[in-house]
Amino acid sequence: MPQRNTGFLILSDTHAGSWNPRDTPIDVAIHCGGLTEHSKLDEFKHAIRMMTRINADLKLVIAGDDDPALGNTTGIYSKRLVEARVHGISEAAFAKQFGAWGEARRLLLIDAAEAAITFLDEGQALLPPVERRSPRALSQPLHPKHRPPSPRPRLKFHAGRGRPYSIGDDVDVVVTHSPHKGALEQARPRMHCFGHVHEGWGAHLLRCRDDRSSLNVPCAVTAVDYDKYKSYAIESRERLTPLPSDKEETRLQQKAGNKHYDERNFVYWKQPVVPGKETLFVNATVKFSLPGSLRMPWVVDIDLPTVGTAA
Repeated sequence: MPQRNTGFLILSDTHAGSWNPRDTPIDVAIHCGGLTEHSKLDEFKHAIRMMTRINADLKLVIAGDDDPALGNTTGIYSKRLVEARVHGISEAAFAKQFGAWGEARRLLLIDAAEAAITFLDEGQALLPPVERRSPRALSQPLHPKHRPPSPRPRLKFHAGRGRPYSIGDDVDVVVTHSPHKGALEQARPRMHCFGHVHEGWGAHLLRCRDDRSSLNVPCAVTAVDYDKYKSYAIESRERLTPLPSDKEETRLQQKAGNKHYDERNFVYWKQPVVPGKETLFVNATVKFSLPGSLRMPWVVDIDLPTVGTAA
């Protein structure tokens, strides 16, 4: 089947930080959630301005656990309002910072749409048409419940409740806020991008084993072919962070790599992904406020299938 190259800019967990994109055009920009630090209206507006500056045909945004104001139920909002009253904060003062119920969602659903930003709840979205075919992206904004419980209200689900989550064969790109358990060993999209785990910044290309019929309980260990030439790390935080035990040569290589990425303002990767056999996993957490190791958004070029030109 004919293929056409599609460029993706992927970032996550910006947490009201600033990133100044170059004016290089891209096909699809994806923010995997974590737009804010405290789910305040000003933080959402800041995130929208940042996404607006990206020169992309389509911009997709999902909520993260630190963006509870984007939830579609009143539970978290009501909890925060009760907490504010306990601390002597009036409802008017609370609304000034966090907005009225649903105001943050309206910003993403209506105001951001004017800048070609599409806010996704859980479900599928069509990517820009590639000739006669519209590639599909599947989004999942929630993340597993913290254990022990987080002190702040967050968007989350209880993994032990058997939440159904199906990824069809027609899905090309999966967008979640947190990495899912295992490595999508049953589903094989071309790319799975996410964030949430700040220490896990990086990307891996994983190749599934050809024969899955003998696997009684499939998991990442048994279903992934870990041959170093088939499944490997493309880049990781550890490889760019000097350790006290590193040799001088290693430190110089790390410094050169950081400088290269810093000049580009993103990490770039392009290589064919074998459909149905390989998945590119991208943790695009940036968390600009964290000192130390470099974390950059990712720009990934992957081939998506076409169906031929219209008659």
